Amino acid sequence: MKPLILSTFVVTVLLSGCSVKNKMNDMHDDTRNMRQQTSKLGETTDDMKDLTSVMFTTMKPKDAAQMRQQAIELMEKAKSLTKKTLEATKFFYSFEFQLSHNVENTEIDYVALREDHKFEAMIEFLKTTKEYLKGSERKWSLNSTSKSNEMKNLYALAATMHKKNSLQQKLLATFHDENIKEISFFDVVKEGLDKNIAMNAGEVNREDLSRLEQESFREKNILIYMLKLRYKVLPVIALARMSHIEDGLLEKIDMLYTKKWDMKSNLNTEELDYLSDIFDQQEMTKNFLESIGENVEAVDKKVLKIYRHMDMKKSFYSEVKTNGADSENARAQMKLKAHIEHFLQARK
Repeated sequence: MKPLILSTFVVTVLLSGCSVKNKMNDMHDDTRNMRQQTSKLGETTDDMKDLTSVMFTTMKPKDAAQMRQQAIELMEKAKSLTKKTLEATKFFYSFEFQLSHNVENTEIDYVALREDHKFEAMIEFLKTTKEYLKGSERKWSLNSTSKSNEMKNLYALAATMHKKNSLQQKLLATFHDENIKEISFFDVVKEGLDKNIAMNAGEVNREDLSRLEQESFREKNILIYMLKLRYKVLPVIALARMSHIEDGLLEKIDMLYTKKWDMKSNLNTEELDYLSDIFDQQEMTKNFLESIGENVEAVDKKVLKIYRHMDMKKSFYSEVKTNGADSENARAQMKLKAHIEHFLQARK
């Protein structure tokens, strides 16, 4: 399929809210010989300026759909997880519910329309995900370091479903309703599955569910699988970004078996906060799964072993020693340190 050509307006509207902060390393940890490469994913963010609701009313639904189709095509062709994750982020940013806005003095119920867009996003996400799931459910792998292109596509989608288009805040202000909040596709999934336990117990009738809830319950096995995969993949991405594991085979072996390693010393405050957010997202994923009666599969043992070999003191006290504990970067380091310690303590 040839790449789709989008108008300059659509690219500006969708991607200016999607200046993605992603530079992480594509980590493929072959458990026997550790000969896989890791690619980096980082993030930078730009603000949208002077956009009006009139501009958005001129954008047709097919434009956002074309943006998503193009993003998926590019994700599938990409070789590195870096590029795949970038395109997956564009896919989520261009869902119509992320671009919902209100236009006054019309007969359209834009609040109801946003609900329709959430349902349509679920349908499209499920259809897209099914393209990469092979065989019966019992064959769906939760391996977080696969080299398979299909699995890397699933990693990218699972790891980025929490991304919020920065345009949402500006657009939602047009509703003049504080109860209408910014949401991500992760929030849509949680809304769809929130009544899972009640449904399984027969306490809620299917006909009492919203369209989003009905579809989510019907395809809950796929959604729960993606959440479990997300839980396992996020710490792998964080490890790739904070360490030198991509430097070569010897570095991988040292980190896994013998050597105490320290975090990269050149990470800025934004990068440190991004890493903290990864651990926050993993914890939120775990908490939600448990809230609907699902358990998470343990993080890969070799990934955990590498984290446990981290020299915490050397990694996190250089900034404090140099610039004091009150510096912005030092506070970001201490925040990340607390996240990693919690991550390890919870898995003893």
